[in-house]
Amino acid sequence: MLHGIYLGVLIMMTLGVAIIRMLILSLSEQLPSTIPASWTMCVLGAIALLLAGVALAAAQLGPACASLAELDLIHSSPLPRGLLLGRSLRRSWVLASLAGMFFGGVWVVARILQGEFEPVWALLTVVGCVGIGISGVSIMLIAQLGRAHRWAFAGALAGAAIVCGGAALILSGLSPGDARFNVPVFALIPVGAVALAFVAVRSVPRLRRQPLRAQALRWSAISGLAYTGELRAAVAHLDTPVRVGRRWRWSVPRNQGLAILSRDLLGMRRTPARSLAAISGLVASGGLCASLTGSGEIGGAFPAAVLGAALMVIAYVSLGPLSRGMWIAGEYAGSAPLLPGSVGASLARHLLAPAVVAGGTMAIAAVVTAGIIGTNLLSAGIASGVAALLVCLLRLVSAVKGTLPMALLAPIPTEIGDLAAISVVLWSLDGLIWAVLLGGIFATALMASGVFTACLALLAAAALLLWTRRRLRLGVESA
Repeated sequence: MLHGIYLGVLIMMTLGVAIIRMLILSLSEQLPSTIPASWTMCVLGAIALLLAGVALAAAQLGPACASLAELDLIHSSPLPRGLLLGRSLRRSWVLASLAGMFFGGVWVVARILQGEFEPVWALLTVVGCVGIGISGVSIMLIAQLGRAHRWAFAGALAGAAIVCGGAALILSGLSPGDARFNVPVFALIPVGAVALAFVAVRSVPRLRRQPLRAQALRWSAISGLAYTGELRAAVAHLDTPVRVGRRWRWSVPRNQGLAILSRDLLGMRRTPARSLAAISGLVASGGLCASLTGSGEIGGAFPAAVLGAALMVIAYVSLGPLSRGMWIAGEYAGSAPLLPGSVGASLARHLLAPAVVAGGTMAIAAVVTAGIIGTNLLSAGIASGVAALLVCLLRLVSAVKGTLPMALLAPIPTEIGDLAAISVVLWSLDGLIWAVLLGGIFATALMASGVFTACLALLAAAALLLWTRRRLRLGVESA
């Protein structure tokens, strides 16, 4: 326990402080002295979309959580449920408030470095960010009441995001000096947060027993599987029953490749919440990729590398729900095939659907973002396509990963303890680690030259394909 705390503090001091410093300096260099109203509406739209995703995420985990024994006590005791669930609720609200205070503080420090410090603005920014954090927890708590509440929140917030986007387009013609009307907007956020918190507290007695027990069982299994390094099996526990399109008819094409493509696309349509969340992440990745094409304004190689790493990680995580067919094909490599053809050909066909969706989504988002921020449209589209290709190949490598090798569980005694757990963690998170490395290298190369980036991307794609072939051969031999 103490060693874990020491390791976390050490990583935070060496890596976290450098990233926070880079973020503050980048914001202070790029933010205009006066924030236009269109920017404010864009930020509010992004916050609304984030809160909509938070509402849908309550189907898997919410702030009202407890162990099975505690839940049985809650529903059999005459004590108020708010009293018995108070610890988890308070912890969630405090952590969300601290996160909001952190992001608000980063913004305020960046404005101070610009010489634009105003006490009222600083206070409203921090309080508004804290209010956003509190609102997120309150929305998750209310959304735990059932599917109707989740989708009502998600629909209302998505509509608010669309309204904010339209308002941003209308206000974009205003000059920054004419559009400084942001004080009432930020002043209303904490008022709404307090109202949502009041409604959330009043909804605690209406929480049902079975969803809370299912949540406790699910996360108990997920934590156990993640602790043993079985992240794939842990993620499989997050699947929800398919309720959309159960009676849809599937017209099977004669061509096997088209049949697999249409079946994968049908699976994406039958899980709309998961697919929309994945597409939202890919849109964010495309926007980050467009900002990299103007990386001369980012402030150096290190900020660009951090931005590229964030782009690849977001795209890698978002592509997971879209590549389920490829994951299942890789999991059953070495067993008797259901369709004629090799395992490699089946994986290539299952790769087509996520590649089309990821490439198209990221390219469109990158071109639109490039048009807004004034960078080259063609460069943004090509860069996003290359990034989508690398992420899809990383997912392909992960699909044929197999089970945890028993050799990694052998003890590694050192002076500071057994390091076998670190080997398991590194093996489990190798996809994310390679996404960080590839993203940093990709962004740094993009600053240097487009031709160099293309050559480097071809080498990386070839290396990932060779790695997939080797993993696939080892998996077939061991089956």
